Amino acid sequence: MTENIFKNKRLLQDLFINIVLFCASYIIAFLVTYYGKLPPESFRIIQITLPVVLVVRITIFFVFQVFSGQWRDASISDMVAIGKSVTLSSVIIALIIYFCL
Repeated sequence: MTENIFKNKRLLQDLFINIVLFCASYIIAFLVTYYGKLPPESFRIIQITLPVVLVVRITIFFVFQVFSGQWRDASISDMVAIGKSVTLSSVIIALIIYFCL
């Protein structure tokens, strides 16, 4: 029973860290694109698209079971799963933003 609690706590910690990193990387991508000076309309774009990015990335990461492993035991197959999940989620995000927003 206590092992399950620790797994859930670890999963929540990993999830929180990844959400922070997803947000930071998304905002940094905008900063790099605009050479550190975001135009005013960028804030509105980030505000609209960031929830889409978070939901899609987290969902795809769960589908590819990226959160299930221990990083000290990471292997090539784990890196391939991360690559697949990032690629697929990026394509899905681009399609959603292009067609829906």
